[in-house]
Amino acid sequence: MMKRRIISAWLACLLVLGMVLPSVSAADLHFSAEVEISAQYDEAGAFRDGYAAVKQNGKWGLIDESGELCAPFVYDWMGSQNEGVVLAGKLVDANTCRLYLISAHSGAARKLTYAFFDGETEIDMTATLQMLSTYGHNYVCYDGVINVRGIAYTKTGEQIRPKDLAAALGSDGFTHYSMSAPSVDGVIPMTAHVQGSDGALTDQCFYMNAEGEIIRVFDAAIPGSDARPSCVYAPRDGLIVVKSADADPSTGAVTYRYGLMAETGEWIVLPTYADCRWNLDGTFFHDGLWVVVADGKYGAVNTKGEAVISFAYDFMGTFSFGLSAVSQDGEMFYIDRTGKRYTVQNPDGEIAELGAASAFSEEGIACVYDRRSEKAYCLIASPQDGVLPVVEGSETVEWTVYFPEYSTETSTLGLTYDPAGLLAFREAGKWGYLRIGAVRNFTDVADDAYYADAVRWALRKEVTNGTSETTFSPESDCTRAQIITFLWRASGAPVPSRADNPFRDVADGQYYTDAVLWALEKGILDEGDLFRPNEPCTRAQTVIYMWRCAGSPEQTAVVSFSDVTLGTETASAVNWALAQGVTNGTSATTFSPYRVCSRGQIVTFLWRAYGK
Repeated sequence: MMKRRIISAWLACLLVLGMVLPSVSAADLHFSAEVEISAQYDEAGAFRDGYAAVKQNGKWGLIDESGELCAPFVYDWMGSQNEGVVLAGKLVDANTCRLYLISAHSGAARKLTYAFFDGETEIDMTATLQMLSTYGHNYVCYDGVINVRGIAYTKTGEQIRPKDLAAALGSDGFTHYSMSAPSVDGVIPMTAHVQGSDGALTDQCFYMNAEGEIIRVFDAAIPGSDARPSCVYAPRDGLIVVKSADADPSTGAVTYRYGLMAETGEWIVLPTYADCRWNLDGTFFHDGLWVVVADGKYGAVNTKGEAVISFAYDFMGTFSFGLSAVSQDGEMFYIDRTGKRYTVQNPDGEIAELGAASAFSEEGIACVYDRRSEKAYCLIASPQDGVLPVVEGSETVEWTVYFPEYSTETSTLGLTYDPAGLLAFREAGKWGYLRIGAVRNFTDVADDAYYADAVRWALRKEVTNGTSETTFSPESDCTRAQIITFLWRASGAPVPSRADNPFRDVADGQYYTDAVLWALEKGILDEGDLFRPNEPCTRAQTVIYMWRCAGSPEQTAVVSFSDVTLGTETASAVNWALAQGVTNGTSATTFSPYRVCSRGQIVTFLWRAYGK
């Protein structure tokens, strides 16, 4: 299922909507894009935590980053995976799906059911395709809790019901309740719908924990207003965002407003704003600013509720590294926290006419699409004289890169730039995934070197780093400590459970200490008195370590080398390495088991075993 192909040695483009490097120079960055999973799907969702939903022959399934199928193509709808679970649906009639919670790790499915009150019959959780298309992007697991149509479920699919709710509210007249916002740090925001003696329904907000225990009840009324909170979001940094619902008695139309209070209950801003930007993980403030809407225009306020950015924009993204992408009167550009404007200069020296602009990633990289040149570029967060610079020498990707998110009815520009992540691309009507990498330029790693791809992979996967900011030293000898550490990191850097260290020459706190203890646990290293961490690693030692790490599999095909004794552990490891395409002999008749391996050779062996 997997196909790898270099698209561009220098990448300056992704078509992205939404996201600046702390003092980074464009010359320090080397971008690469490789086809990790070939274009073969009818539709493709975003990769999150190593998994993505894809559609083939009319059905959705779940794949991992290697393209392996984790959940079968049997679902009529599938959401985004997070924290190891994903919501999916199977049609029970022409438009209604029964919903299931899928384990990304095992593919096991659990049908979701619910009952509001104890003793009631459990009901299957269902949703229409239209509802899933509109709201399904909200049904994502955060903090171990997933909100599906107002019902709170654990990651394993059990419904979380509030305990002793009537006593906590001082009323048994509530008709139902719903989870109203994401769970944060064990706090689940809830709203109960209480029926008064006159039959009118009012909202009562409260918090519960993952055990269903009521931990806080909020006052029913908003001071100086007939409106009542319909949602009280979980606290973040001592602040609580409050959403109110005000119904017009003549038309029944509901107007929503957003305000801000301190976690202690004092109001900072009464519900005033018609809309706001927030993330599904429950965060509102980014770079200390909250993007809100008043009188149909976007602006931003600080944590004190003070307007910092005037309400003058038709669109505003979240702030990152002090910058936000905005649009005004049909023009798109960036502003900083003071409202100062920044344009983008394309590689031809012209001011770009932006059609899309992303927020800056954690690495300080953003992407824009320039209508003027019909190209997309990568930016870095080093504004100069009101201009954000494009990475010099950048080229466009061969195929337009899209990132479908909430709807796949129409292709839209992608939402985020994710270095070292997978982005969906479309080719000949089918979807696949590119791996985009931002890699330092090493003066001693030529683009056409046999180890160039392996070095890029090792850096992306944090298997190894350079020997300096500008060098990788591919021809330097690789030590025993380095190869064991590389293997450990390529295996996910698991925390070793073993505490005793038999090696006198392995001190606590070394970069390789945990790797050595892990290797002892797995039987990769032999017990002994000395490890000799600084001793150069040979070709035989390398393939033996990798073979043991793979579980010491037996090989049916046997290749005879004059310098490798048949029937030995070295022979088994060498034959495994040959069968896996990890390495070949140094000639038709020799393997050279005692030849020392270089850093370039070692990362190439690992790349062939783990990365291809």
